[in-house]
Formats: sequence, C-alpha cells, structure tokens
Amino acid sequence: MQPMIFPTSYAQQGLLTFERLHPGTATYHVAFALWLHGPLDTAALTAAVSAVVERHESLRTTFTVLDGEAVQLVDAGAGPVVTEHDLSADPAAGTVEAVRRRLTAAVAEPFDLTRSAVRLDLYRRTAEEHVLAVTLHHAVADTWSCAVFVRDLSTAYTAARDGRSPELPEPPVQYVDYAVWQHDRLAGPEVAELETYWRETLAGAAPTLELTGDRDRPAVPSFAGATLPVALPPELVAAVTATSRRLRSTPFVVMLAAFQAVVARSTGRTDVLVTTSVATRTPEVEDLIGCFLNVLPIRVSVAGEPSFTELADRTRTAVLGAFEHQDLPFDRIVEQGPRPRDLRHQPLSQLMFGVQNAPMPQPELAGLTAEAGLVARGVAQFDLDIQLWAAGERIEGFCEYATDLFDSATVQRLWDRFVALLQDATTDGDRPLSQLAPLDPTDLRRALTAGGPTPAPAAPADSPAADGFPDLAGSPDAGDSADPAVAALSPAALRRWVGVLAEHAALRPDDRVLDLSDPDSPASAAWSWHVRAAGATSVVPPAGAGSVVLSAGAGSVEPSVERVADAAQWARLALAEQVTVLAGPAAELARLAALPETGPLPALRRLVVDGPLSEAVAGWFAARAPGLATVALLGGVEAGGPTLVLGPWRGSRIAARLLPGGRAAIVDPDGRLVAPGTPGELLLAAGPDAFAGRPGGPDDLVDHPYAGVDPATPSGTRLWRSGLAARQAVDDSIELLGTGRSDPTGTERVTPDRHIEPRDPVETVLAEIWGSVLQVGPVGVHDDFFALGGHSVAAMRIAALTGDTLAVELPVRTLFELPTVAAQAEFLVEAGRAAAVDVTAAAELALSVGRLSEEEVRAMLADGPSGA
Repeated sequence: MQPMIFPTSYAQQGLLTFERLHPGTATYHVAFALWLHGPLDTAALTAAVSAVVERHESLRTTFTVLDGEAVQLVDAGAGPVVTEHDLSADPAAGTVEAVRRRLTAAVAEPFDLTRSAVRLDLYRRTAEEHVLAVTLHHAVADTWSCAVFVRDLSTAYTAARDGRSPELPEPPVQYVDYAVWQHDRLAGPEVAELETYWRETLAGAAPTLELTGDRDRPAVPSFAGATLPVALPPELVAAVTATSRRLRSTPFVVMLAAFQAVVARSTGRTDVLVTTSVATRTPEVEDLIGCFLNVLPIRVSVAGEPSFTELADRTRTAVLGAFEHQDLPFDRIVEQGPRPRDLRHQPLSQLMFGVQNAPMPQPELAGLTAEAGLVARGVAQFDLDIQLWAAGERIEGFCEYATDLFDSATVQRLWDRFVALLQDATTDGDRPLSQLAPLDPTDLRRALTAGGPTPAPAAPADSPAADGFPDLAGSPDAGDSADPAVAALSPAALRRWVGVLAEHAALRPDDRVLDLSDPDSPASAAWSWHVRAAGATSVVPPAGAGSVVLSAGAGSVEPSVERVADAAQWARLALAEQVTVLAGPAAELARLAALPETGPLPALRRLVVDGPLSEAVAGWFAARAPGLATVALLGGVEAGGPTLVLGPWRGSRIAARLLPGGRAAIVDPDGRLVAPGTPGELLLAAGPDAFAGRPGGPDDLVDHPYAGVDPATPSGTRLWRSGLAARQAVDDSIELLGTGRSDPTGTERVTPDRHIEPRDPVETVLAEIWGSVLQVGPVGVHDDFFALGGHSVAAMRIAALTGDTLAVELPVRTLFELPTVAAQAEFLVEAGRAAAVDVTAAAELALSVGRLSEEEVRAMLADGPSGA
C-alpha cells in the first residue's frame, strides 16, 4: 500500500530545514534507554513495540520534498522493527559503561529521513540483563513522547506476555491531523496580530547574545556537546517557591529572572534575550507521540539598576506575553526579528532555559524490574541549554553546552553564579541586582591578580639598562625636563620603560634598530636611551631628505629628525640598511604590511610592537623574515608605560600578562570588578607611581576599585581606562577580546545598495523563482534574501525549484550563505561546469518555455522530442 502524504507541521519544517543546512548530525535526536533486569520475553517485547508503532502514526512517518514543499508520508505497514545485538559472549562488552558508550555512539548515527525517523535496538548483556535503546528524530517526537512510549510499551508488553491484545485505546487524532489543523489555523486573520506582537517585541534586538567562551565560534559548527548534571537543594527550592508566591508568579519565572541577571552580568548587556520551549499539546493529543513544541524568545531589559523583585516582574510580563502569543511558530517569529542571519548559531538567541513537567515514568513490565533514562547524545543544539525538573524536594537537571565554545569548568562557574544569585534574590530581592551575589573570596582573589601577580620592576635604578638615564633626560628630575616626551612621565616611569625594553627587546651591540614611533613620544625617548645603553645603532633618516644615513656608533642618536611618512620609504630603509630590530606602533607596522611589492627582509630578527598586531600583519612579516621573533607590548604613555606583554593568539583574542610592577583590573560599566571569565573594560597602570602628579578625570584615570581595601593595593592607586574589552582567562592571563584579525589594508567588502536588474539568463531565472516564492516585486541581483522576507521554508522551496529548473542542486545552506541572486548564479554556473551541465543553456530553455502560450506548449509536447 502506498504511504499517505500530508503537510508537515511548522516545527517539522524548521527541523527539516536544519537537516538540509547541517546534514549528518545527531543534533535533533531524542534518545532514551530501558535497562531491563530479569527473564525477558523477547517475542513479547517485539510484539509490544509493534503495538506501540501501530498506535502512533508518527513512528511510521518519513519525509520527502514534493514540488518544493516538505511533506510527511505515513506508512500503513509494520514500520520500524527491533534490531537485536548479543553482547553476552564478551563480558567486557556487556558492562554498564561499555553499553553506555555503545548507546551514545549509536545515537550519533544520522537518520535518512526519507527511510525512517526511528531506531530500536535491543542489547543482550547476559541472559537476564537487556537494554532497549530507542532513538527518535525530533521531527516525530518530543521529550513528552518518551514518557508516552514507555507507558504504552509497559501496557503492551504485559498483555503480550499474557497472550492477549493490549488495551491501548485508539487515539482520537493522529499527528498529521494536528499538522493540518495548525496550517488551517495560521491561515486565518489572527496570524497578523501574532506577527505584529512579535515584530514589536523584537524591534531593536541584537542579532546575537553570546556568552564569552573559552574558544572562538568556528566557521562551521560541529554541534558537539556535553552535559553537566546540576541540582538545587531542597532549602533553595523552598525559597524559590516562597518567592514566587510572594511575587504572584511561578518558580519558572523566578529562576528565569535569576538566569537573565547572570547572563546580563556575564555579557555586559542590559538587553537580554533567552529562549524557552513550550508544549503545544491540547487535551486531544496529550497521549500522542509527536513533535508538539514551539520555541519562544523571552526578552527582558535589566537597565536602570532594578531590584530582583523588579526584574522578576519584568520577566513575568515578558513570559505572559510570549505564552499568550505562542501559536506563531518559531521560524515565523524569527522572520519578525533582527537580521542578518548567521548559520554558525541559532537565530535570535543562543541560550535556552526551561523547566520540564514531563518526567520519565517508571517502566512496569511484567516479570521485570526496569529503569528508564535519557541517553547522552554528545551534541548541543544551543551554546548553552539549561533544563530543570522537579525531583522530590530538589530540582535536578543539566546544562547542555557546546564544546566548540566552552570547557566544563566554565559552565560550572556560570551555574555556581546562578545558584549564588538565586540564593541572594530569594533572601532579599528588594536589593539592586548589582548588590546580589558579589564576588566570592576565591573569585575576588583571582580578580585582584588578573594578568598574574605584580612582581617588583625588572630594571632598578642602577641596572645597566638604565645607566645614564638621568643625564639623557637633561636633569636628575626628568619630570622637570622641557622635552615633552620626557616630561609626560615621572622619572621612575621612564626608567621602568627602559627596563622593559632591556628585557624584551634584547638588543645586541651589532643590532641596527629602526624605530617607527613618533619622535616626540616617550616611546621614542625610551628607545633612544635603550639603544645607547645596549651599544646598538639607530637607523634614522636625515632631516628633510629622502636619502638614508646610518648613525655612526653607539649613542649616536638624533631624536629630533623628521618622521618619514611614506611607508614605502620605511621599507626601503629597513632593507638597504639591513635593519635587525624593527619597533613601533602596530598601526605603523600594518602600513608596511599593506605594501604589495615589498621583498624579503633577511636581516630582520625581531619585531617589538606597541599594541596588538593582527595575525595577517604578523604573517606578512614572518613570510619575509625567517626565524623572526615578535614581542608585543601594550600600555603607552596613557598607562604610564608598557604594562602588558601580549602572547599568542587564541582565535580572535590575544593572551596578555602583566609586566613587572604593572597593575590591571577588569570592571563592569559601573566600575566594579567582574568575576574571572566575565568580559569587562580593562584598566591598566604600569606601576604604583605611573601617574605621579598627573591630573585625570573619570574619562581618563579612575581609582582602583579596591584601593585601600586590598592590602596589596594602596590607597590612591589609580588606573587608566583603556577602553579595551577583556576577560580573565582560566590561567589568570588577560584575554583582549575583539582585537583585529582584519586584513592589513583595512578594506571592507561593500555591498551595492541600488537595484540592479538581472543581467543574464541564470540571474533572470533565479529572480523569477525568488519573486514567485517570496511573492515580491522585481528582484534585483543584489537584493538580500532575508531582507525580502526570506525564511527557512521559502529557502527549501527556492532550492527545490532551482534544482528542478537548472538541473544543478542549490543546497539550502548555500542559499543562506550566498543570500543574493548574483552570488547564487555564480555558484550555480561553477557547479554546473564541474558537473558538465550547461546551466546557462538550461536557464535559456526555461525562459523560452515560460514565454510560450499554453497552446504552443501543447503543440510542442505533441510533436515529441524530435520536433518533427
């Protein structure tokens, strides 16, 4: 018998689109196992499984695409069967841990949804120890469905063991009936009101809300994940319940508000958007297996220093509004939200928080004892997904997290901060959020030593590196010098700067040094003094001349020479004079790296950079100077001298350590120390006397948050506001966030914003397909798919119609990554060339057929392929 064809539900459409975008993953698999103890009647179990499959059409459902639309097909036959695996011959294979590993590996196997969305495996560990593993694709089941499956299986097994038919009532409806009802309902006038609500709710929201992870987000997510088991103790659960009653709310709202507060504190954002899942089951489908859920964004502002009570009230309002408008499917909600889209993460929010109310029931199979539990999947749908449920007087659950981004310790710290804030909030919720869950002693000790401890400076006054320093300044008191480069800093600060160069520049007497610093800056003065002390030679241009001179010997420094503004001239100078050490600001070195025709720099052995150097620029120099060593320092005259030495790249971040005598703090917008791992603004000072006699206001210098409180931080300690985003890493180094990885020229890709008509047959066909599916007017070749109202279902239709018309597949993922007609046309032509398909000819044929009248098409078909 042919399978019956039905439309897919909106939840199924979203899941099927995900499968097209990210094929071959187990991201949306729902898996559980029954651990069976006792003499199992295998025949009865097989019959019981067949009874459950027969009762629920969703377990006999597969999926395909017809006319560009995803559809579900219900097989009237037997459906999936149990596959048996005998492990009893190998005792090691039948251990609990070995079987758990086998189950996790089995869950990871992708489904071919055109063939099945259900897998049933029975593992025989010993004669009286078995495990039934059930793996379901989310398109046919949700977590609630697992409980329905277990309950129905228990009833059917007992009946089959007794030799009778199971007393399973016929469901009043099947899942396909729900899908048809949902489509009919969302074709009515109320959908406009739903869309208006979500469009207004999401107006102005940022496209992403990301916690700072331990690693950069990869270009292509693996969806690999892990789970951290968590629990709230009975006394805290009781406090949450009491607080929810006092606020006339629910425990879910109280816990969600606490989580949103932690997210705000962890991201530095006041506009917090977290998603939660909601069941869409009605009484008619309560006992049915299927995908009855929707995802809702909950957007709350923590601006204005609210108390927790105020935040919980805001959260309650947002939750009620979302639940009252939950009938709009998530993909349709996404359409009302911010653009652009990014396939590297979930749309709208990468964080989910939920409280489940569908616990797994205790299996009751006659003659057996059994336990049921979810199988570890090793995947993560979101960056972080916290799911909790009641377990007696406790609340238990898990944090599922993306291992692409986070280590377990980072997620544990986040959970600990959630628990701490929840405890304070349920004790005194009328206090401002900023006063709840301050840094615990361990975090405070670490935060006070961000970047490492503060050792004594490396270059004391009588060190060789600083020898002659007061004389070079022109006075024992450098602060009284008429030279602005000298007067900008205290004598101790300048002496420290020279000491830093002595340690990290490591000059040799035979070095030729080219310094690109502003000659009027303290950096230039410090270099001059250090070059003289090291007996090296400075390479400088003559004042006002284009030719090059080389200073003759140690100490022959010309601090007043004119600056060479032409980067090409600097490059010629470095090459002609065999420069071995090149120093200067990162921006000046980037100018050199932007030169297209600079050849090798064989003599160059060391770069000393003021500021973070992009990977592109560092690579440019490394390619031209084999064996080059690079030292990057941060903190110029504003910080009282170099304060940090920058280490290796960690994706888009740079690791940094404090230089001797330096101080650092990472603070929130209100100037409070943030917990380790939390991003904030970096404050710096090169030493305790870095700003002696220097005035400064809140936009420049600020008091250290723990000045006079921390024994190691004297009263009056001031820090410079760098304006840089940073966080304290696990190893207590400082990570600078969002630093440049752009190309050294600073050029950006410009997208045309004017309407351009299709310019060839392929673009014309694509524009017509877009216009038909999206129901929009003339489509320009640079119009953005999402800006025109594109969404996942439309993407699947466009991909299917394009493949049928041009005889070359347009993957849905490519449509998202190349969201313009021009880019897609270029992709299709190249794909056709690789597959020996003339895409342009196919487009011309489609256009010519489209221009024929109905009578002409009939006549052409009647003539046959020869045209005779």
